[in-house]
Amino acid sequence: MNLRSRGGFTLLELLYVLLISILLFHTLARIADVIGAVDGATRTGSDAGTLETTVERVLRRALESAGTGLPAAPNLSGVGVRTAAGPDGEPADTLIVLQGDGAAIPVASRPCPGSPAGCVALVGDQRARLREGDLILVGTRTTGLSALQIIGRPAVFYAPCAGDCPERLVCPVTPGPAPSFRRIVGSVRQPGGTTAAGPCPQAFFPDGSRCEEIEQPASGGPRQEPSCRAQGPSSAFTELRVADRTAMLGFPAPPVALWQGGAGALPRVRAVRVRASRFWVRREPGRDSVLVRQNSMTLTGEWQTPVAVAAPVLGLKVETLHGGGWVAGTGGADLRPGAGNPNYVWTATPAASGREPAWSFRRGHHTISAVRVRYAYRAASAGHALPLERQASLVVSTGPLLKGGTGDAD
Repeated sequence: MNLRSRGGFTLLELLYVLLISILLFHTLARIADVIGAVDGATRTGSDAGTLETTVERVLRRALESAGTGLPAAPNLSGVGVRTAAGPDGEPADTLIVLQGDGAAIPVASRPCPGSPAGCVALVGDQRARLREGDLILVGTRTTGLSALQIIGRPAVFYAPCAGDCPERLVCPVTPGPAPSFRRIVGSVRQPGGTTAAGPCPQAFFPDGSRCEEIEQPASGGPRQEPSCRAQGPSSAFTELRVADRTAMLGFPAPPVALWQGGAGALPRVRAVRVRASRFWVRREPGRDSVLVRQNSMTLTGEWQTPVAVAAPVLGLKVETLHGGGWVAGTGGADLRPGAGNPNYVWTATPAASGREPAWSFRRGHHTISAVRVRYAYRAASAGHALPLERQASLVVSTGPLLKGGTGDAD
């Protein structure tokens, strides 16, 4: 009997086919693993590159504009840092960036009506330029700056110019009172009572008589007369109710806070509207930490809802470059006027205006020449079950902060 005449495969043939199938499947699996590893590595590098690109683009753009249109004082300029550490020991610095928004406005030499606390008077009607909630810097480069938030609607009041506008002689001509006088209508000779028209020819006569003139009151027509004074009419001033946000933004108090100036021995004081940005890392349990940005504040001084920039970013570490090298944060320079402060310098010649104090400080927010931001983040890595921690940094030159900034504050 011929067994091969039956249909189907023998057991040996089936085993041979199964072996070939196993070898083929194993080869395809190896190829798939290689492709997956290459794709994972590419994706990991791409994700990490995208995060670094996003963080650097946002921070660099903000820092390159820091201080533009603003004065730079020892206690406050376009860059501020609040240095801290998170609960896990990671750096948790907060970066504050300020940028000018419009031309400087003169601060009046007079107080607000009634001299209330927390009020600044500006020269002119500034209601079209300022509104409730705006942040302004007030002060000078030498005495220091205060960051003030407008917490009420700007209001206008009128008062004499005083020292806030040039004096001029104003002489309006107005109708004056009509002049009055006495007119001689005749004369009488005494004794005897003889009258005559016109004035007396002489007071006494040889016979011992005398002459008296007869007068009647008379008045002339109206006359014009000038009324001169050394000031013009009343001028407009803008009253701002403000709250001090200097410390809340992370800046030290100014050596001398000037919210009024331009009269007597005080220097000229200016107000500059600013835009503020706050960068920090928000941590929430069970979620990736996120680098966020906030651009506005409520009237109570709280920052508005944060906007995510990139994730997962573990923390920021901010350093600034001064003449002596890199320091953490902004360096915490001593800004107390006094001979015992090594950071304090007294110059023999006062400022050209004659009103500026003759002091300066060797280091402060006005000497920041560059900012370095270091940050850590987590990114997936091929061959590792958990994301790996990576480090990145960027350095930005802050030239506008040097030499008093670029604003015309004083």
